[in-house]
Amino acid sequence: MAAQREVMITFFSAFAGFSAFGAVIATFLASSNALPRLAASWGGHGHTEARQLPPGPARDRAELRAGRRRRVVIWSAAGGIGLAALVSCLGLFISFVWLRADAHGVATGSGGAYRWTGYLLLAEVVLITVITLLAAGSAAWYAVVAGPRSGEFITPFAQAAVQQGHIVASGAAHSTGGPAEAQDVPAAEKTTAPEPS
Repeated sequence: MAAQREVMITFFSAFAGFSAFGAVIATFLASSNALPRLAASWGGHGHTEARQLPPGPARDRAELRAGRRRRVVIWSAAGGIGLAALVSCLGLFISFVWLRADAHGVATGSGGAYRWTGYLLLAEVVLITVITLLAAGSAAWYAVVAGPRSGEFITPFAQAAVQQGHIVASGAAHSTGGPAEAQDVPAAEKTTAPEPS
């Protein structure tokens, strides 16, 4: 019974952590524009494919399916988050009831509550993993599509490198009195030593 009690305490802590993590993911998906843009892009791709078909019933059906893609993605994500929250709530409630019954000496390790809490935890792990992959994938896609391009930073970096190269070359010429310094002297000002008589 002591081992089962430890397992149920672990289940309760895991459900509490998953609830907090699911709330963070839901907040990210609701506040960012990544998921709607991903869904709209998928729908736009479907419209592009549909318009390549000849006019007729097949094209109309393809257009209709493409128009539903955005709603399917958004509602699927919302449903997954809601289901994960519901599973966490049920897991917390069942494990709490089991632990309370165990404290009064009436809990049984072979009861349905102990078994179903493990099933709920497995379902919660799968749901949170899928939702996390969806959030990470949509965020990465949004960063690639709407983020800054590498070409935007080529010109500033190149200018900085050229300026740094001029500064280094000028400093080396002044410190050594090398050819760079000699080239700065006008030809009219150069004098030659008189030849010995």
